[in-house]
Amino acid sequence: MFFGQVGPQQAAAWQRHAAAALVSIKPGTGYDSAYPTKVFSALACATPVIFAGAGPAAQEIESNRLGLALPWTSEEVAQGMRRVLEGNLELVDLRAWALENCSLANTGRRAAQALHQAFDVPQTTTPQHPCPRRNFFPALAGVWKRRSLSQ
Repeated sequence: MFFGQVGPQQAAAWQRHAAAALVSIKPGTGYDSAYPTKVFSALACATPVIFAGAGPAAQEIESNRLGLALPWTSEEVAQGMRRVLEGNLELVDLRAWALENCSLANTGRRAAQALHQAFDVPQTTTPQHPCPRRNFFPALAGVWKRRSLSQ
């Protein structure tokens, strides 16, 4: 059943009340290393994922108990759907996992820490502004400028 386009709030409300989100990537079509963003939106809504196919999403879903990672066959997906509807899944706190591992705030913080280390820029104290780049990028710009001038 298709309803056409809806706004993000409506889509999130529907997804939040779904038994699971079905996500698939057909193996061998050039997308085996892709990570579908639908996985992130489902987890942010605390909805388990039924993933059919190959790739990094399958491995992460399976190893972190975020839903089911299944082979790309209709029979396996049907069995997985039955399993979800019967409540036979042992899951982590999906929303907490998504906030810790996929949120822009936390991934941005980890990226900034990696850049601080890579460019040997001292980290400032906790920024007053919620955007860490106000503290980070002026210092990093100086590093880039010094390196480009010395080359």
